[in-house]
Amino acid sequence: MSTYAKLKEENKLIPVTFDKAFKKIMQDEENKGILAHLISEIMGISYNYTLENLKFKNTELPKEKYEEKGKITDLLVEIEGTLVNLEMNRNVQVGTVIKNNIYHHKLMSQYLSKGEKYIDTNIVVQINFNAVDRFDDRVVIKFMMRDEENKYCLDEKYINFQVNMVRALEKWYNRDNLSKFEKII
Repeated sequence: MSTYAKLKEENKLIPVTFDKAFKKIMQDEENKGILAHLISEIMGISYNYTLENLKFKNTELPKEKYEEKGKITDLLVEIEGTLVNLEMNRNVQVGTVIKNNIYHHKLMSQYLSKGEKYIDTNIVVQINFNAVDRFDDRVVIKFMMRDEENKYCLDEKYINFQVNMVRALEKWYNRDNLSKFEKII
């Protein structure tokens, strides 16, 4: 029995870091404003625009071959030409990072080539909420395909955000001033 199933059976509080809890909270219409706020802050776009244009998408990615294992993302939304995949990661082991990258690559190839013509304006964004400490002391880190000297960006449509939930929690424990964004995290 999984940890999630045990907690549910014992009627105990289920942490939002569990995929099912994350999905349940973020896909609830009553929480759409919270999701819009998170996305708008992370991506640097208007909250109102995000809220008005946010559409939930099917999280099951299409299979390319019959024998291919099914891939289901945590949360998939579209905001006017931008596809956003949100993943909750309780750990960031190599397998988790690879899985998140596979989802992002698969979404890129399918979303940017849908229809008969390449859609130049579409962007695919991956947002990983990490419940473990990664990288440095920033709460949000934006990754793009860049050269080693950070002079050239190979593909501006391939964007990956890493959200360090631990940093926001540390600020809360230390009674630092938290932004609304950090309080939501």
